[in-house]
Amino acid sequence: LGSPRRVASRRAASDMGGVVSSEDEVSSLPDASVRVALEKTSYRAGETVRGYLQLTITRRTALTTMTVSLAGRAWTTVQYTDGGGGGSSSAHCTARENRHLLQMEAPVAHFPSGVCDPGHFQCPFEFQLPLDVPSSMAEHKSQSRFVSGDNVARLDYCVGVVAARPGWKDPKLVHRVPIQILAPPPAYVVPTRVDVAVAVTRCSCIGAGSMRLGALMAQNAYQDGQNLEIHYAV
Repeated sequence: LGSPRRVASRRAASDMGGVVSSEDEVSSLPDASVRVALEKTSYRAGETVRGYLQLTITRRTALTTMTVSLAGRAWTTVQYTDGGGGGSSSAHCTARENRHLLQMEAPVAHFPSGVCDPGHFQCPFEFQLPLDVPSSMAEHKSQSRFVSGDNVARLDYCVGVVAARPGWKDPKLVHRVPIQILAPPPAYVVPTRVDVAVAVTRCSCIGAGSMRLGALMAQNAYQDGQNLEIHYAV
């Protein structure tokens, strides 16, 4: 980790075969422009995400560190109606949850004096994606666009830039670029049949008519190692 590499002029992203992102900064970084260049914006699980942070400082700026992160998060929104039984009024409810699935960080620049002089800088970075990282996904009721009030489930990834500077209580996300990740399909597993014989401890004689046998599982989904509870009826 050291000071970023200064370049004589702003380089085009074609120098590395990628594109400089057109995303706007998320938070304000005074007197500075932050962009990320990537080789591509779609990756397969296990591949390496390579790129560089392009930093342009127009005026002497207080700055401590710059960190590039690759994050994946799952988002879920479900609309449902609660109540309405026994004559009571029903209420429309919204349940939301989000969870981090992947978080990788690469410190790319450090300014020991706490100040960065004007100039153009490029800071390379790379991330090795795990082989088991899940694919990007988005599913919502409206297939053409997101609509307020929809049930939504999505899993997205982005490369972000976090800056720390004197006067900020915590580092801030100042730029991010969405990327797509495609995981390989799971290997086909041939189901294994297991027959379990249970001895009958009672015997009944029926002189006429018919008899119906039935079986019902206690639930319709099980985890590995969980015991199956099955109810039989005659």
